[in-house]
Amino acid sequence: MTNIILTSKLSNVLARLLEELPNLEIKKKVWFIESAADVYKNKSFVLTDRQAFLEKWFEIIDIDLRYAQGEKLEQKLQKIDIIFVSGWNTFYLLEKMQKSWLDTMLKWFLKQWKIYIGSSAGSIILWNSIEHVRTLDDPSISSLEDYTGLNIFDKKILPHYGSKKYLEKMNKIIAIYPKEDFITIWDDDFYCEICK
Repeated sequence: MTNIILTSKLSNVLARLLEELPNLEIKKKVWFIESAADVYKNKSFVLTDRQAFLEKWFEIIDIDLRYAQGEKLEQKLQKIDIIFVSGWNTFYLLEKMQKSWLDTMLKWFLKQWKIYIGSSAGSIILWNSIEHVRTLDDPSISSLEDYTGLNIFDKKILPHYGSKKYLEKMNKIIAIYPKEDFITIWDDDFYCEICK
């Protein structure tokens, strides 16, 4: 899919994205899903992404996957052009996407040539499995037994590549899976097939 933008930290790259995709700014309304951070007290990672959108005059529509589900969620989805899914725990995020049915709705959303922007966990979740990030995120935070991802993107996604904070965990992942199997995304970069 070409209408997907993958990031590690959206706040670091949004200004550059808007330079390369001026049409992104025209759309102005963005669904903001921070479900991956539900279980954490420190939400600074999410707050900086939110602030980046606000500084560029986007209208943020918060969607909480614990409460917005099924047909009601689908009706709202039809009225929006951009979905942003923030980072934190990939396993918890997948669980909430499954319970709300957003995992299946996203495929329809993308076929309408609407835009999906993922940050960290929001990027990882698009491959057909999230098994490879067991050392990066804590699976026990969710009740998932099956780590099958959304199967929307055709390569494993590894955000925060090169970050000192995650270096040891990244090395464990790459020791198991060949590096060429991944799209690696640095904190100050993004992956975008629709960009110039």
